[in-house]
Amino acid sequence: MYANSVKKRHSDQLPTWGLRYHVGSKGQFYQRIKARLEKAGKDGRGAIIDIKYFLPQWAADPRLLWRVWRWLAVNGGQAPGLNGRRYSDFYDHEVWSFLAAIEGRLKAGTYQPGPVKRISIPKDRYDPGRGQRSIALLNIEDRVVQRAICEILQPLLDPQFGKTILGFRPGHDRMDALALAQKMMVEDSSFVLITEDIKDAFDNVPRKRLMDIVAKYVPSPELVELIRKFVRLDNRKKGIPQGAPLSPLLLNLYLYHNVVRRWKQKPGLADTKIICYADDILLICRTQKQARESWDRLSDLLKRAGLPLKRGRSKSMIDLRREKSARWLGYSVQYPMKTLITKIDESSWSSLRESLERAHEKPDSPLLAISIVEGWLDQLGPCFRHENRWHVTQKVQRIASECGFDEIPDSETLKFIWLLAYARWWQRVARLRGELCQRIEDRVNEDEFDVPTEGLCVDAAWNDKKRIMEYRGVWLAGGREAFRVEPISTGSNNIGEFLTIVRGLQLLKRKGIDCPVYSDSQTAISWLKSLRINSKSASGQKVSPRVYQRLTRAVLWLTRHTDLNPVLKWNTEDWEEIPADYGRKS
Repeated sequence: MYANSVKKRHSDQLPTWGLRYHVGSKGQFYQRIKARLEKAGKDGRGAIIDIKYFLPQWAADPRLLWRVWRWLAVNGGQAPGLNGRRYSDFYDHEVWSFLAAIEGRLKAGTYQPGPVKRISIPKDRYDPGRGQRSIALLNIEDRVVQRAICEILQPLLDPQFGKTILGFRPGHDRMDALALAQKMMVEDSSFVLITEDIKDAFDNVPRKRLMDIVAKYVPSPELVELIRKFVRLDNRKKGIPQGAPLSPLLLNLYLYHNVVRRWKQKPGLADTKIICYADDILLICRTQKQARESWDRLSDLLKRAGLPLKRGRSKSMIDLRREKSARWLGYSVQYPMKTLITKIDESSWSSLRESLERAHEKPDSPLLAISIVEGWLDQLGPCFRHENRWHVTQKVQRIASECGFDEIPDSETLKFIWLLAYARWWQRVARLRGELCQRIEDRVNEDEFDVPTEGLCVDAAWNDKKRIMEYRGVWLAGGREAFRVEPISTGSNNIGEFLTIVRGLQLLKRKGIDCPVYSDSQTAISWLKSLRINSKSASGQKVSPRVYQRLTRAVLWLTRHTDLNPVLKWNTEDWEEIPADYGRKS
């Protein structure tokens, strides 16, 4: 009876101790903890203190450790620490026993991190003068514990970082940083930039001062002591291990406390915007005089924090109004003819080549190479409109071939992947401007059982034997056919469903009809919401140029129109088959 009453209550209404008596899967357990942590982070210091006694318990819970283990086994790097253990060395039943032992040591306060294995890699393979970067390889049990601490502390600290610190944060990447920077430039007519780097940021963080700051923001003495053990693995006074799961969060917290929090306290700098992305810092100023004063202030704050700047004022200051370009986060930002444009910086090309060369050192290198290229293009959405797309895709294929990978997708597929990245970039820019209309739903009202009488129904059909795709739209009122697209060779059912939704939106927009579009494909609706077409047919070059052309036109149309008709999920369970269905289901 108690368990049933808990299940019926919302996670925000649960008492803190109720989370220990969770009924559900490990993933649901974490989601409930995360919801409570996020709420406390938004509510402020008092709410965080209210749950401080439960933070070490949640961090040591084997259900959270199991989730962290599974994530690290896929995404956390496979190189072993000094004890030689790898994730693949454990069977599933052994993992649970292994994590239970870690839980016992954490709760008893006897957990001791193992020694760190350090390796040095060049910062740039093609420029030996840039020196070496020290990477720390922890034992896998230490990685699991550090990642678990991050899962607990990240939701608590995230609200304080706001829109100023964007690096190393879930749900944020360098495209978000660029979109925010360009918005600030345009709104304030500020086109004098300071692009600075912190020299060896991880290696120069003073440990004692870092732990004093951690103790101010983390109210749990047990977690603070555990973090102290990871930070002080040797006798050095400076440095946190780069490559450890906890280090990025600690660096963000250190920068927030010493730089961002104090930035606005200096009179005269209220108009200077600051954005931190990892160890890359951008200052947005109106005049060169303001830029010089801002650099001096930044240098002073970082010097007091024990973090030196890398470039110097004269090299880091760029006035875009004087036809100069600013290099930041792999982008080249320019302002010709009073229009902001973004191009691919040479450092991005070097990064692509280096990543492809290192792919040979890992298993399944051909598949990894394709993933590297797609991920590289995925971060270059801002450059799509301002680069010669044919030249870029040809250069990508040439670099891949020189690195020994001929399995890279063809030019048309690469351009389509790049187009989707541009569409997602446009979404972020539109959202920042408040221009994105959120009228897309992936479910219907569960209490609505009556079949709607107004709207446009759309559906697609895929013939697996003939390898053809077709789609159409039907008006709910009267059952007349609104449009029909004759069979097209290659494609898939989901691609057809996506195309027919967009075709329906285009029709309603052109005719000025205010009614919803109904689709029974939740996958296609999710593609429409995220503008991310996760189709094996498209990514595997199994569609014809004609289909690519239609997909390209559909995505570009979506980026140019924000005031769209609502797209709703057809409730097949209660309303039977959608009227646009082709009636070929066996």
